[in-house]
Amino acid sequence: RASPSKGPMGIDLDPAAQGASYFAAGADVISVLTEERWFRGGLDDLRKIREATSAAAERAGRRRPAMLRKDFVVSEHQVYEAAAAGADTVLLIVAVTPRPLLARLVAACRDVGMEPLVEIHAAEELDVALDAGARVIGVNNRNLHTFELDLGTTDRAAEQLRKRNLKFDHMGSGDVEYALCALSGMSDAADVDRYRKVGVGMVLIGESLMRSPDPGDTIRKLCLDPDDYQKKLDQQTFQPGLKLIKVCGITAPDDALAACRAGANLIGVIFAPKSKRRVDPSQASAVVRAVRAFGERAGPTAALSALASSPPASASPIRRVAHKSLLLERVASRTPLVVGVFQDAPP
Repeated sequence: RASPSKGPMGIDLDPAAQGASYFAAGADVISVLTEERWFRGGLDDLRKIREATSAAAERAGRRRPAMLRKDFVVSEHQVYEAAAAGADTVLLIVAVTPRPLLARLVAACRDVGMEPLVEIHAAEELDVALDAGARVIGVNNRNLHTFELDLGTTDRAAEQLRKRNLKFDHMGSGDVEYALCALSGMSDAADVDRYRKVGVGMVLIGESLMRSPDPGDTIRKLCLDPDDYQKKLDQQTFQPGLKLIKVCGITAPDDALAACRAGANLIGVIFAPKSKRRVDPSQASAVVRAVRAFGERAGPTAALSALASSPPASASPIRRVAHKSLLLERVASRTPLVVGVFQDAPP
């Protein structure tokens, strides 16, 4: 319903209906935030989702999705509480859990038939998780101290597991000893495919589904089946219509944040001398800082460099425009961008 970095995003949602829509679209695990202060959740949400998805699974003749309790779990009592509420697994965060306690919590989970999802971020946390006996490792692409996102965090964790000769690649051959899950920052099929290629077996996607008007459609468009993703690439063409929303004439950080929270993809700051909404460099810098903080990044998004790439020289002008349009749509759908508006200005 909310997050410390993005604020409210679904205060009035019906958790049972939301969970049922995820299940109908093919979700295997549903993550339920039960932390009350910052995320506005509760164990009652988990119970309602478990009940709704169990009923839907029975009607459909399918296995119900697993329930993940996502919270700051720091005691064995919370593990037993989760199991009693219907959770199948819980999240354990290395960054907030001392080593001896982490090992006890992993053991407590297994005592009640759970295999916990152990979350890491910093490279050294991987060793802590492995020493505690973790088998399902989640890599948070978000720095919990700065809230900045780096999708390369999961790539680096996968590389470290390979260097240790630990078997985790679900696309490879033979048995696997560990499972790797990417957490935070994914929003489209290209993100899913990126992690699939490095052996990641699970992705946890939250915010983009909570903000989506049709979560089921959003899940289907993630192309969790690699064959579906290849078909998407083969059929990809530019489709006219409203894809991005730009709010222009922004002069203050608070207004920029309000636009971002409402779903704007592009934030326009005007430098044209005759405009009543003209900003000076200091005002523009303040807006840029606010938008980057909202997008959980410290500088320009590296994905923008992709816009400089081009299709083959033999491609038609329409194909070139479509290429640029699709790239811009993908980048701005992930994180809001600030656009400068000029009039008769030198390059």
